Amino acid sequence: MNKNTLPYRLFSAILKYHGLSNKECADLLGITPSAISQLSADLKKKKILHSRGAEFFNKKLSANERKKPILEVNPDYGFILTAELNHDIVLFSRIDSKLNVQIIKKEIISVQSENNSFIKYFSTTFDQLIAKCQSLEVKSRLLGIGISVPGRVHHLLKNGNYISSFLKNQANEIVLYFKKKYNLPVIIENLANARAIGEQFSGEASQMKNIIWLNIGHGAGAGIIINGELYQGSYGRVGEIGHIIVDPEGKYCSCGNQGCLEAYIGRQAIIKYLDNLKPENIDSPVFLDSLYGEPATVFSLCRKYFLSEEKIMLCLIETIIDKLARVLAILVNTLAPETIFIGGEITVLGGKFIQAVKEAVKKYVLRSNIEFLDIRYSSISETAGAAGLASLVLKEDIFRKFNRKIK
Repeated sequence: MNKNTLPYRLFSAILKYHGLSNKECADLLGITPSAISQLSADLKKKKILHSRGAEFFNKKLSANERKKPILEVNPDYGFILTAELNHDIVLFSRIDSKLNVQIIKKEIISVQSENNSFIKYFSTTFDQLIAKCQSLEVKSRLLGIGISVPGRVHHLLKNGNYISSFLKNQANEIVLYFKKKYNLPVIIENLANARAIGEQFSGEASQMKNIIWLNIGHGAGAGIIINGELYQGSYGRVGEIGHIIVDPEGKYCSCGNQGCLEAYIGRQAIIKYLDNLKPENIDSPVFLDSLYGEPATVFSLCRKYFLSEEKIMLCLIETIIDKLARVLAILVNTLAPETIFIGGEITVLGGKFIQAVKEAVKKYVLRSNIEFLDIRYSSISETAGAAGLASLVLKEDIFRKFNRKIK
């Protein structure tokens, strides 16, 4: 066992389970209670953990066991600021050290990767938010910054640089700006990856080892957890499910290929589909609705007319269900996850949509896998990414505190 990782592994277990006794920690990590006592003492000295009476937790334990103190993450240890950039929509959040998320700003932007505009945008916005938060904080302090973006994100451990297909050469400049100014951890991660990690810590996957988290909004991507760890592949280009071809003779995708899932399911694909139908269906309530034509409300428009069974929308949603089901079946047959979580803007389509997706998957999945199918919306879809980014910042912070190289 790598002793360098033990402080973070202990912290991580306590965070996921919302408090554990020494014995429970020892059982989970496979080390002695005395070693746990020493590790927890070190973490308490740094105010990362504290002890509380066991009456707050583990009600099913015996009376004798409940007399023992419970180790808990100290909520006043610090806070993290995050930004989730989903193409033209950005969400800023403040997260405490127990991963309680507070969304503090949401806006539509027109920032492009050229002319260093991302650096200007993030430096200005984060500097303002940091100044505001620090003026209000009494007990807590800023621990770091996390940013998630679409597309490939690859962290080169040898030199600490980031490769980002979305931010391009600005990724490293953003990291350097904040590290130089605040001397704190700065994390950049893929959107779906961050949300998959957040589901592990704050959602319904805390005791799951193998999950897939689908982020569907502007496009479609997946965060994949295997044996409790984020699967990153050899060069960071993992989870590009939006570019699985579902119809070789189908619509052209922005990537240049033909028939990608994203050509049917993404926000821009839906807008394009509806715009093409408008001239011949000008009197349809879909095109007369105030929600039509606004990228930020396209899925709300879909929900409204899907539930009322308007014929244009029914045809569109049925196509989306079928194409998505084909890809989900590939994921199930290949990776056999315990659960596939679906999140992002598409969740506004509601229960009728997810139930139809589950039924459609059964047509394409290996029959012996049907009984194990668990496809559901993430219950923390809007905050999963912020929680995931915060957990990554906390990980680096703890490795720094113990003067150990992050793994």
